[in-house]
Amino acid sequence: MGQQVSCNPSLEEETAVHIDVASTASTTVDAGEVQVEVVTEAVSTGKFPVTLHIYEVADRGLQLVNVLVRPTGTGAFHTGVEVHGKEWSFGSKSDRGTGIFSCRPRKSPIHHYKEAVQLGTTDLSKLEVLALVRQFEPEWQGQDYDLFFRNCCSFCIAFASALGANALPPWVTSLARNGAVIWSGVKAVESVTNCSVQKVQHVLRSINIVLECILAEGTEIGNLCKTRRCIPLRLVPGEQCQVGLRQQSDIFSYVAPDNSKVRKAFEDVDQLFTLVWEPPCLYAQKPRPDVALYINESRVRQTTCILLHGSVISLAGPEEGRAILKFKVSRQSDPFAQVLDTGNCTCNWVTCG
Repeated sequence: MGQQVSCNPSLEEETAVHIDVASTASTTVDAGEVQVEVVTEAVSTGKFPVTLHIYEVADRGLQLVNVLVRPTGTGAFHTGVEVHGKEWSFGSKSDRGTGIFSCRPRKSPIHHYKEAVQLGTTDLSKLEVLALVRQFEPEWQGQDYDLFFRNCCSFCIAFASALGANALPPWVTSLARNGAVIWSGVKAVESVTNCSVQKVQHVLRSINIVLECILAEGTEIGNLCKTRRCIPLRLVPGEQCQVGLRQQSDIFSYVAPDNSKVRKAFEDVDQLFTLVWEPPCLYAQKPRPDVALYINESRVRQTTCILLHGSVISLAGPEEGRAILKFKVSRQSDPFAQVLDTGNCTCNWVTCG
């Protein structure tokens, strides 16, 4: 339901974007005649459409919650409210600052789009909506995000109300409204099993990642079974997981055997890269700025970058002008999976953190 917050444009930048969209209906022609008609009507009547966008969550912990609560008619969704061409939502943030962020409508980079619900209209202009967002920012801090009690749905309820739009449908907000009941169940589990709430949260927010080696120059990767070319990792929020020949020596003994080009290129390197899971984003970090790290064939200039499901991480050797080692990143879809199923055999997940 939450999303890690990135830096928003400044008020001036946001204003410029909104004014450009508002100034002419011709900018919406490519989106279809229906949208043009809506924009034209809104400009003439002074009422502007408000839309709720609903996403299936990609976060492993929330998938687990959905498995538990969907038989009761509820579920955990990521939501955002679109008004004046921007979709606004709320997410967690590890440092100080607002948790409110915006993105293109229906284009959350993390979650999977599900459907839209019309929430009526608002009388507020674009500048008035921006002013409303600024009023919300001090109250909606990213550090205050809570899975059950203060999440993106909570924000969308308050934001839609302030816009004068219709209420969100109950099936979207029922998890937020029933959070106390669910949390009391977690507390009951704690009292019976002596497992702390913090540990329960820790497990719910972890994620399973598979790094599958798809290229290791000098090694016939296709001849290796998955257990010998896949690194299964369970990442805990906030903890760093180093990947390298020393850290995963068993896998690299097959992927980069003695005297192979990959072994010679990286045998003196302490680590290749580091993975960090800050829900809902997975990050890759370079150990040093000069490391030749590529994501989907594009060289990473900054120290940290976001990894999506299906991303390919490539590394060039110190004396090579091309990638000699590649890994494909996959998120484990089954939140209850305890092992990596390779078809012929299984191997345990290795917990980082």
